[in-house]
Order: sequence, then C-alpha cells, then structure tokens
Amino acid sequence: MNVPPRGFWPVLGALRFLLAMWVLFDHTYNFGPADRAIPVLTRSGLMAVMCFFVISGFSIHHSIATRPAGYFRRRLLRIFPLNALAVLIGWFGWSVLGLSGGYGTPAVPPSVWQFIGCIFLLEAFFPIMIGFLYPAWSLSIEAVYYLLAPLFRKIEGRRYIPGIMIVSGLLFVAWPLIRDEYVAGRNSYWLTGIVMLWAWLAGWVAYTNAGDRRYLVSLASPAWPRSRPRPGSST
Repeated sequence: MNVPPRGFWPVLGALRFLLAMWVLFDHTYNFGPADRAIPVLTRSGLMAVMCFFVISGFSIHHSIATRPAGYFRRRLLRIFPLNALAVLIGWFGWSVLGLSGGYGTPAVPPSVWQFIGCIFLLEAFFPIMIGFLYPAWSLSIEAVYYLLAPLFRKIEGRRYIPGIMIVSGLLFVAWPLIRDEYVAGRNSYWLTGIVMLWAWLAGWVAYTNAGDRRYLVSLASPAWPRSRPRPGSST
C-alpha cells in the first residue's frame, strides 16, 4: 500500500488551509472596489479550486483503499452536516430576517425545493443554485466524485482512467470556446464536473503511483498495461 509518511498529512492540511485562504481572499473582490480587496495571486480562485480537487482525489483514494468499509458513511458525515448548516443559515437570513441586496442576491426568490436541493448537494444535477450559496458549486461536484470513487477503484490499473483524464482535459482546454466562464452559475454543474474531473483523477492516480515520477508519461502512453496489481496485492 502506498501509505504516505507520517508527516505528510499535516503538510497537506496546511496546503488546504492556504488554498482556502486564496479562495476567501479572492471573494473579497465581490464585496467592494477591487483596489480595496485583499490581494491574491489571481483575480480568480479557480486555480485554488483545481488544486483542491487534486488533493481530494489523492486523499479519497487513500481513504477508500485503506478503509473501504464505511466509506460512504465517512463522506456523508464529513460534508453533509456543515453544508446543511450553511444552507439553513442562508435560508434563515433570506426568509426570516429578510436580508437581501448586494452580491449574491438571487434575481428570483428561491423556492423551498431549491433550498432542499442545495442541502442535498444536487446542484450538480439540477439548475437549483441559489446566489448566496454559490460557493457550494465545487462541493456539489466533489460529492459526485465521492460517489464515483468505488467505480474508479474497480477500473484502476486499466486504460479507462487515463482515457477519461485525456477527454476531460481536452474539454477543459476547449471550454472557453463553449462558454465565457468555467462555472455556469445559471445551469446545473454536471458539465463543469466533467471538464474538471481530470484534476481530481490526477490526485487519484498520484496516490497509486506515489514516488513514481514516470506516471505522467505512462498516462498518455499507448503501452499502458491492461491490468496492474492494486497496491498491497501479492501479484
């Protein structure tokens, strides 16, 4: 099993924190003049989100490989309570306190079904996103990746995953020719999830090939083996 050394996870946690600050600082541009916003490396937090996906793919592969029993339960407890709390806070501010105006105010009052859908992270399937809950778009996509992890576990070592990464990566590059933004806020996020899947799978493959710098070349190689032993197997 490709188990990272003991000091690896704290470093990864620190990296997640820095990326989270990047996204947080980036969103300050939405609340005032750009010259008074907290500076970040770019005017977009998209790069940080893509890095989050890579880290997620790596850590999820570790989770399902080392502790397959209870995988879905752990994922549910990890993301559902806090997401439900965030949606309920948004609902309370909008429906009970009547807060509105400024960035994130929906053009049309959200329905109860939109709130319910956001609680269950269904934004990746249905056009239910609510303006002031907009940052949850990436979490809704990541939840779909969590659901797909057992499938990726079954097909790893074959050509499917490199092929999926190549197709997703090409769609990511071609996206500006399709839309003028990488996150389509007025639509469901299933297409966004497809074009960003390569980043999550990059982390997934990195876990399988921990310490092997040649894996990037092998991903695109036509000689990629049809079957490879899973980490920890005796063959």
